Amino acid sequence: MAQSDADMLPDLSILDHLSRGAIVTDAQLDPPGPTILYVNDTFLSFADWDRADLIGQTPRVLQGPLTDQTIVTDLRTELEEAGVWHGQTINYRKTGSTFIIEWSITPIRNGDGRVLGYVAIIDDVTERVRLGRSIAGVPQTDRQTGLLLYDEFRNQVEGWIDRFRRNECAPPLVAHLEIDDFVQVSAVTSPLEMSMVRIILAQRMVQHTPGAVLGQSAQDRFLLATDDIELLDTLRGVLTAPVALADKRLHLRVTIGVALCPIDGEGCDELIRAAIIATAEGHHLGSNHLCLYFGEFSERMARTRRLEDALTVAAQEQQFQIVYQPKLSTADGLTVHGVESLLRWSHPVFGDVPPSEFIPILEATGRITSVTNWVCDRVLWQQNQWRRHNLLMRVGINVSQLDLLADAEDLRRRLAEGRARYDLRANLIEIEITERIAANPEMQKAIAQLANDGYLIAIDDFGREQSTLATLVTYAVDVLKLDKELVADCAENNRRRIVLRHVAAMARDLGMLTVAEGVEDRATLELLTEMEIDLIQGFAVAKPMSADDLAAFMAGRVSACGPIRSSGSATATRLG
Repeated sequence: MAQSDADMLPDLSILDHLSRGAIVTDAQLDPPGPTILYVNDTFLSFADWDRADLIGQTPRVLQGPLTDQTIVTDLRTELEEAGVWHGQTINYRKTGSTFIIEWSITPIRNGDGRVLGYVAIIDDVTERVRLGRSIAGVPQTDRQTGLLLYDEFRNQVEGWIDRFRRNECAPPLVAHLEIDDFVQVSAVTSPLEMSMVRIILAQRMVQHTPGAVLGQSAQDRFLLATDDIELLDTLRGVLTAPVALADKRLHLRVTIGVALCPIDGEGCDELIRAAIIATAEGHHLGSNHLCLYFGEFSERMARTRRLEDALTVAAQEQQFQIVYQPKLSTADGLTVHGVESLLRWSHPVFGDVPPSEFIPILEATGRITSVTNWVCDRVLWQQNQWRRHNLLMRVGINVSQLDLLADAEDLRRRLAEGRARYDLRANLIEIEITERIAANPEMQKAIAQLANDGYLIAIDDFGREQSTLATLVTYAVDVLKLDKELVADCAENNRRRIVLRHVAAMARDLGMLTVAEGVEDRATLELLTEMEIDLIQGFAVAKPMSADDLAAFMAGRVSACGPIRSSGSATATRLG
């Protein structure tokens, strides 16, 4: 392999701590075969080889008279055609003794898809084969994580249930664990790194769940059976601890659904189904939850499935609408400073479906990116229509994590093409992202590019989750939108008032505008005005409305798309 290809391989130190064997080779498959570039300590320990004996050699050094060369030939063919290979071979230790290796070989690719090398995750299955499992038989464990496959998990849990029925043990509970934001994490990690994530999570589960039955039902989903429910809360903390991968530090969130035997099901299949439904309910609550199953969850999950099907044609059948909620300035008599575009869905059968219900479905199914594109197109068209009637309006557009991870360049292209078509300035668009998105270091490049393009960057729902000041320092943030939960009852709650005053002062010093969301009454409006919160958004000043109704609302009012403060800050300059 060329030196340049070797230099492009990821940091292989992420394999050092694995409890399973690992070998990395170059991409050369023609005889004499690939060259071994890396071997971890785990493989050396059970294979009884020295690292110096293997580095620079081909894997043929592990072969001997009993190694089936037909399997070796098939391995090379499958890697060339399919890119992956799973199987077992008889190999030799340095001493000459035989042992049976189970291999899972996958390619390491660069950003263009070219194969730079191969990584093999390896298990010594000699004892398992000795106990009666055929080399050609179907494996009972996942080849990467070592956890039980679904059928074997089901068999073991059914055996546990049979023992419970005979009063020989306590009843099991079955848990379904799902990695939240798996699609988003996969978008910023290589296949090798994602495999490492799964292996690390599996190792944590094994280490912290003594006596449990552990299985894997999909790449991002695990199964667990135990009789200790307190174990699950401990496990959630363990699984959400950061995962360090060379130059990345991933902060994962895990939602756990739990079903109890025999209350929620008398067989394993029923319990797994109930646990999956409980997991879906946990996501409905906001993710990173541990949720027990209740019967009514089935009805909600059935509705979610029906909504998911209905969303496939919502845009084509013009069921989506955009409404606009004004943001008014407290500094100059509630001048309209701009609006936020809000997506609404009116279905012929389900009626008006709240965004809190259908937006998570769009995100979970990956359809949110196409909907965001539709919103951008409609907003830019609407801005042009307003301008024809002498109404210049800055509009906020909500952008999801998937928009920035998977399709950031497409988002920038569509915005640029739309602005060119209608001759609109970039600072008439405000990109609204949640603080969870802003706190993700993987988003930094995409956010910085949008800011450099001239769009305003707004942190939405600030104060809802674990707000971090580092986020405000790292990114080119123009607008800080204070979450309605932080604003609520601030007229009566002294602690809320103290927090709001400090946040407002900090934002002013950083040259940011502040927007208070969810302002519902006059007393709160007057207090926020006294605090010098820049903009107010809520039913106390204006509800969300159609584009036509907004035009009527603006009749006789002033629209200010320039800076509210003449602070001389960089932010104020960009706003002008």
